[in-house]
Amino acid sequence: MDFENRVAVVTGAGSGIGRGLALEAGERGMDVAVVDVDAEKVAGTLQELQQRGTAATGHVVNVADAAAVEALAEAVYEAHGDVHVLFNNAGVHLDGLSWRYSNKQWKWLVDIDLMGVVHGVNAFLPRMLNRGNDGIIANTASIAGLMSFEYSACYCAAKHAVVGFTETLHLELEAARSRVKVALICPGAVATAIAKPPTALTPPAPSGDCAAPDPRVEEFRSSFAAVIEGGMPADEHAKLVFDEIARGAFWIISDPTYVTMIEERLRSIKDRRAPVYSSAG
Repeated sequence: MDFENRVAVVTGAGSGIGRGLALEAGERGMDVAVVDVDAEKVAGTLQELQQRGTAATGHVVNVADAAAVEALAEAVYEAHGDVHVLFNNAGVHLDGLSWRYSNKQWKWLVDIDLMGVVHGVNAFLPRMLNRGNDGIIANTASIAGLMSFEYSACYCAAKHAVVGFTETLHLELEAARSRVKVALICPGAVATAIAKPPTALTPPAPSGDCAAPDPRVEEFRSSFAAVIEGGMPADEHAKLVFDEIARGAFWIISDPTYVTMIEERLRSIKDRRAPVYSSAG
């Protein structure tokens, strides 16, 4: 796909992977709609893009809100005239024991990590199809959508769901002979702030017995933070993503070392064995 003079929409563009994607879109000659729930971070990414000469707009939106994402689509088409690449990227993480997440915690994460992707597709895809132009919808799942690791049940469940949703979407668009294609981004460790609580979107606090600290979770939290801190720089990840989209890839896996772990998962399925690995390092 030729990116020059096209329009990209990036959710979660205030920091991390999303910010990297937004800046790389600008470097590739695209106009960019910067979307994030954090107004200050939207302003920061927007300012950097504009300083680089990129035509960009900023939009403060919580992707968990379907009506807000629909309004976002209207605003982006009004401002930019079209959309060619949609990055459904916004996401959050919660650690804990699988049986000790509260219902509110489950809903909070799933509404962002899964339903945020669904809302983006529902709002933008019909408009993209009506235009009849070439386009890409790139959904960010995670390596945690292709395998699982402990103390992250909400995150792994939501990211597995994003993988299933995106594969289905691809099959349906292929059957329709659509010019809009799909890509599935499954980052490994990328140096972002996902291991830290978001500042503009406070997660529900655990309550009752769920609120008691657990040393296993505390140890995981430290390990996970260290893995993320030492991960691929977000700008390098963004370049890889754009290069993969340009060559027509569906699966975009940033860290090939995880492929070995995914292959082990497939072998365990074939052999009817339970998984024994941990992707948290």
